[in-house]
Amino acid sequence: LNEDSYAKYKEMCEPYGVSIDTYYKAYTFRNDTNNDEGLTSEQKKRKIRDYIYQMDIPTDHKRKLIACWFK
Repeated sequence: LNEDSYAKYKEMCEPYGVSIDTYYKAYTFRNDTNNDEGLTSEQKKRKIRDYIYQMDIPTDHKRKLIACWFK
């Protein structure tokens, strides 16, 4: 994690119980997906959201993770 993404985690996810491990998994997947030049921006968003929604975490944590990157 870089400093900005860690600050975002501390502000938007940690207060709601999202673990740093969960955040890091989603963050890593997001970065890998965003580096895939074969996908459009809309396909990237869908792929990241789908990944987060399939994670074995509470629904409110999924919403917080998505809110970090998509408004």
